[in-house]
Amino acid sequence: MENSNKKRDHRKDIIRAFYKLIIEKGYDNISVRDIRDKANVAIGTIYHHFSEGKSAIMKALIIYFANEITKTDKTLASEMILNPNYLGEFIDNLVKTTREHRSYYSALTQAILSNPDFFKDGGTLSKYYYTKIIRNLRKNYEAFKDIPEADLLKAFMLISHTCNAYIFQHVFIDPIFESDEELVKFLTKLIGYFLKSDFDILS
Repeated sequence: MENSNKKRDHRKDIIRAFYKLIIEKGYDNISVRDIRDKANVAIGTIYHHFSEGKSAIMKALIIYFANEITKTDKTLASEMILNPNYLGEFIDNLVKTTREHRSYYSALTQAILSNPDFFKDGGTLSKYYYTKIIRNLRKNYEAFKDIPEADLLKAFMLISHTCNAYIFQHVFIDPIFESDEELVKFLTKLIGYFLKSDFDILS
């Protein structure tokens, strides 16, 4: 019996249930009733927290994963990203995370392909996420203070999309390299050259 003194976090329950359903059924096969049953909440509660239904829950899941990556790997939010060793560890973590959460990334792709507006909203979420990171970098680390915020945002977005494109191809479609280690080494060098160029490639 549920402890009446402990208030449930229905929003979190819905997001967790949705992620479990992605693994079990795939994004396209999930219904609101499935979410209701898995989260053990009323359908009205789902729409109270996520008025747009499934796509809104998927957006919340994206934010959750982004926050988890930042928590577990401080490289992205510090000047350590300029150090090739730390950068390599960060990229290695991205590859491992993609493999570990294949179902999530597959669902994200399905959501984008099935709903054009989702892609636009996803881009907005991505910009918001990286803007928070670069504002922290420019505030706390000398190496970033003289770089305009707009240039840093463009750089981080390009780095992110480049890494994700190579990793997605390697993990889901057709391996570009014989091992994950070779992919990590290549991306570390590629992003390292980009960072050392003082972002001249964007000029």
